[in-house]
Amino acid sequence: MGTKKKSENFIREVTNEKEWASLCLYQGGLTVVDIYSEWAGPCTAMAGALKKIKLEVGDDSLLYAMARADTIPILHPFKGHCKPTWLFMASGQPVAVMHGANAPLMKVMVAEEMEKERQVQAGEEG
Repeated sequence: MGTKKKSENFIREVTNEKEWASLCLYQGGLTVVDIYSEWAGPCTAMAGALKKIKLEVGDDSLLYAMARADTIPILHPFKGHCKPTWLFMASGQPVAVMHGANAPLMKVMVAEEMEKERQVQAGEEG
């Protein structure tokens, strides 16, 4: 599983508090974070779907990350769960959560949250 995780270079790996803080500084886009417990590992089953969604969206402001809940204190409430947990963050702030490996739902949620973020960036919402 370790080599699979490293081969998905379009997904940023976040393993500590400093890296999490850096991820939260990202402004002007949507970040989808796979929050996982170390014993369960990240959701590798969704890697293909994530890549396809990124290509379909065609927007560099869509980022993916995976964060280890065991080593990042703010994510400790997610620690110990084996069901995939996806945190959607717009301009560094949490805006939605999805549970499970559901590619069709992920596609819909990414489209909705990307549209909301575009509107915010254009000054249409605030």
